Amino acid sequence: MAFFKAVKAGGVVLNVAGIFISAWDMKRNGINVGNAADLIMGGVAFIPGVGWITSGGYFLIKEIVSHGELTPEQKVERKAFIRQNEHHIINAWGDILSNKF
Repeated sequence: MAFFKAVKAGGVVLNVAGIFISAWDMKRNGINVGNAADLIMGGVAFIPGVGWITSGGYFLIKEIVSHGELTPEQKVERKAFIRQNEHHIINAWGDILSNKF
């Protein structure tokens, strides 16, 4: 039980840090669509269930899309990883919508 509380606390700390980084980026580079979306999705991550999945999906997709300098082999590996794990995302959404979460 203590392990899960520590993991949850660590997640909250990292999420708060991400929100501060987004706000700092907005101050330093001006407000743009990218840093505004990051800030919003950081806030969404505090919503249990749907927010976790939505925010996590956003940042995962952003990370995958933002690496335009990947080799063709790396792109294939990333696409394969997503295909292998997409059923977890779909199952999680199904659990949330059916209140099994």
